[in-house]
Order: sequence, then C-alpha cells, then structure tokens
Amino acid sequence: YRRVKVRGQHYPALVDLDRLGEVRRERGDGGVQTAASGQDGSVVDVLLAGRPPVDAIRGKLLLDLTASELALLDFFEDVEYERRNVCVRTERAVAADTADDATSVGAEVYVWREEHITLVEAEDWDYDR
Repeated sequence: YRRVKVRGQHYPALVDLDRLGEVRRERGDGGVQTAASGQDGSVVDVLLAGRPPVDAIRGKLLLDLTASELALLDFFEDVEYERRNVCVRTERAVAADTADDATSVGAEVYVWREEHITLVEAEDWDYDR
C-alpha cells in the first residue's frame, strides 16, 4: 500500500499497489494504463514503477464502532473508497519489531477504488504538507 495525494484535495488516497498490478496483468498491457492515462503518461505506471509499498502506514485504530457509526464513515468516505479487511500491527507491536498473530489486529481500512485512480498523484501524501 501507498498513501498518495489526491489531485486538488487535502486528503489522501490509500492505494493497493498489489491490486493495481493484478488488474494490469488481468487486462493485459493497455487495461489500466488506458483508463489512467493522462498527458504525462499513466499514473499507474508511475506508481508501480516507483518506490515499493511502504512498510507501515500510520493511522488511527477505532474500536467497538456501532453499525450506525460505520455507516457514517462509509458516507463520509464516499464512492471513491471501499472498505477492506486487513491485519494491522499496533504501535506496541511495531516498537517490539514483532509480527506474530498475537500483535496483529483485524481491522477495516478505506482503500482507493481502482476506477478513480486517475484522480491520484504519484506522490506520497504527508499530513504536514
């Protein structure tokens, strides 16, 4: 995964680089590239050829959300994102440099949908910038 800039916005997109590569292979050479091409070439090409996925993306882990709270988050994140199940490591696990099941937690994250990939920039997003 990479957290990248969304063109003209202050919020980031979490992009699944593995999935972009799979879509590219499934559709052949032109599939994603055609959908994501701009004057400067394909943002997908740049993302896939650029730096590898980062080891960790910091975020907030919200616990014990109700169905109505999740519905509000879904509404806020809108159609550009999809909610996916992932395993995350807490800061305690990262500090201890462990990755066993005891330090991993099941969570859901909002991942940028491939059909909106033309809206992202191939540059990492930074909260402070």
